[in-house]
Amino acid sequence: MALTRGLRRRIFYALVALFCVVGIGVVFYAEGFRVNLATFQTETVGAIFVRSFPSDAKIFLDDKPIPNKTGFLSQGTFITNLTPGTYSLALTRDGFSDWHETAVVSSSLITEMKYAVLVPANATTALKNIAIKDFFESGGDVVAETNAGAIVAAGKVVGSGEIVDHAGVRSMITRAPNGIYRFYDLARNTSTNLSSIISAIGSNPSLIQSIVVDPSDPGTVFAETQARVLSISPALRDATILATTSPAAVLAPGLAISPSFIAWASAVQGSNTSSIGIYDRFLGTGSNAIVSVRGSVRSLKWIAPTALGILKDDGSLYRYDIAAQSLQKIASDVRSFSMTADGTALAALESSAVEVFSFADNAYYRFALPDTARIQDLAWYKDDNHIFVEYPDHVSFLDILDADLENFTTISAGTLPAYDPGTNALYLLNGTGQLIRFVFAE
Repeated sequence: MALTRGLRRRIFYALVALFCVVGIGVVFYAEGFRVNLATFQTETVGAIFVRSFPSDAKIFLDDKPIPNKTGFLSQGTFITNLTPGTYSLALTRDGFSDWHETAVVSSSLITEMKYAVLVPANATTALKNIAIKDFFESGGDVVAETNAGAIVAAGKVVGSGEIVDHAGVRSMITRAPNGIYRFYDLARNTSTNLSSIISAIGSNPSLIQSIVVDPSDPGTVFAETQARVLSISPALRDATILATTSPAAVLAPGLAISPSFIAWASAVQGSNTSSIGIYDRFLGTGSNAIVSVRGSVRSLKWIAPTALGILKDDGSLYRYDIAAQSLQKIASDVRSFSMTADGTALAALESSAVEVFSFADNAYYRFALPDTARIQDLAWYKDDNHIFVEYPDHVSFLDILDADLENFTTISAGTLPAYDPGTNALYLLNGTGQLIRFVFAE
């Protein structure tokens, strides 16, 4: 049958219209527009970017496997063409606990999961056939105090007593049952009687209330009595008085040491005011009162090169900036606090919650963790987005971006946790006094 001109014209216009509809649809599809079958509305798609540690973890989105595209050219996996909504994202890997998170995808946006750290499920024994009471570790090397009071390093007994402080595994301070302090240079295999050096400058070693190895110089020791701050050189068998309080003032226990400054707190007896003293290590000068706060000081920590964290007995936490000479209150009801290595974020342990303050981007997080009142301390993981949470009998792992605590995981039962960012390993004592190690994936 021959097609009339009118029919041919109608077919032509119909094909043109179909071409336009399909073409527009293709363009809209390429631009990310989709019809949401739940709402029958047109929306632009979003995406999820996930970077896992370990990098070869299996990925599941709403229980459907997703190819892991991590490789030389990509540090993670993009999951694209997702209509806006809520998705269940899961990661699994042999030897690690499962990771899961609720991911909310928004129109035209990428939801980032850049710090998906899977917790290792299995531990290895760090020290075999030694039941220990205390230890410290650096770079995979361990120095341990046995139940019998011996100090063991590299499989050999190097001393005895209670471990008081250390700088890596290069040097340490011990206290014997008779109260004598000794400094051990583990690299040179030497020991020095610190108590005799302290006595030689007219201070009583039995009145030492804090004594520490300089973190930036393992050959220097700082000590504090109620009236003096001392710098001790074990190699030279010499000590120097850095600061002396007035007769009416008493130093509070605890020194804060940085490469540039030494800080301490003192209070005049009978007063309700504490003064913060600072010694400038480069200039060799100090002052007993650069700033004053009401009440007693519980602890001091450097939270930036020129910023000092001041925790009072009433739980008030302050940040004092030396350069700006400004005192700022950060939090209340604080029991202890921990800083990231670069000083950009602070985690505060409170009576009923854990608060995190990010100074870099002014972000704030608050977590009501299980049994918060039992938490003893906090320590940052190397990515500055996770925190080790120490309970009396176990250690848990907190993701600060996990508001719903979906991945608040118990790593293991144990005590005295110590994390080494260099080897990315967590050490702790199990119930039998054995030192075990959990190695996280890079």
